[in-house]
Amino acid sequence: MNTTTFDIHLASDIMSDRLAKQLAEVGFTRDEFIGGTTGVVHPCHYSNHPTSDDELESKWQNSLLVLSHASSDEFHGYAEAEVTPPHYRLPLPWKPFDPSVPFPFGRLEYEECPPDKHKDFDIHVTADLANIDPRLARLLEDEINFNYVDIRKPSGNVVRVYTFQPLGVKVSPNVFDLLATYFKKAGGLDGKIKLEACRAYQRFPATVAVCPIITRLPALRQ
Repeated sequence: MNTTTFDIHLASDIMSDRLAKQLAEVGFTRDEFIGGTTGVVHPCHYSNHPTSDDELESKWQNSLLVLSHASSDEFHGYAEAEVTPPHYRLPLPWKPFDPSVPFPFGRLEYEECPPDKHKDFDIHVTADLANIDPRLARLLEDEINFNYVDIRKPSGNVVRVYTFQPLGVKVSPNVFDLLATYFKKAGGLDGKIKLEACRAYQRFPATVAVCPIITRLPALRQ
């Protein structure tokens, strides 16, 4: 896909039937999140996929309007609007894992996101759980400390989305390039990698806890 993609996600710990119906009427579909890292996974996760920048802005404003009329008993989470240019979305075809390829940086350390801030990017590495090399999975989860979300796709396949959310715009594109180079060399999974830029973000209520962030990346390995 050689086009920019647009996404609006709504993530909540609760969802009323009334609000779920209203979100469906404006084009949101529920993603089947079936597990993942505590504090990152919100069981009620809805997505909308605009096809242009103007449509993203229009649907974002509609989303905020809908959520602004929802009570705290109907929605407790956040909304985000994201943009992914084509050069920050790459397929990662499966090939045998080469454990001798060094991972480009050390263990990730997370921080609570301040109430007046939000992530600048999402870095997502998606892997089909049916064939990811167990050694790679242990590396990403135990040594590097990626957060992850497990999602059942409409096809029935389950994917694991390894993720972290940087705060700061200077280093993230470079980190994406380092990770893309690593996975293309090391192999071990069938999936994709992408860097999503966070265009807009809103908490409901304003004090709700959101996904932890990375403010300082570990030292890059030479």
